[in-house]
Amino acid sequence: MELTLPLKLENAKLMKIMENALDKEIEKELQKVVSKLQGLDVDPAGFGMVYRANRRGMANMTQAEWRKMFKEAKFRFHVKSTIIRNGVMD
Repeated sequence: MELTLPLKLENAKLMKIMENALDKEIEKELQKVVSKLQGLDVDPAGFGMVYRANRRGMANMTQAEWRKMFKEAKFRFHVKSTIIRNGVMD
């Protein structure tokens, strides 16, 4: 984010507010990406492999079964960011 106002970024409270805003923005963007993937009916991130590996009895799930489940799946993201440095980005 580019700011035109001078801010004291050494202020811990301000940094926490910025980190929380960044967390929310990243979560929102992740939701958009997953929604687009579901709409395109593709799983390049490999959610299906992770699901099959972590759910008992799902090792024999077919690709068609996963595609149906993926389109209807709900995703929740929890992002925790830490700003360690600030400055100019190119």
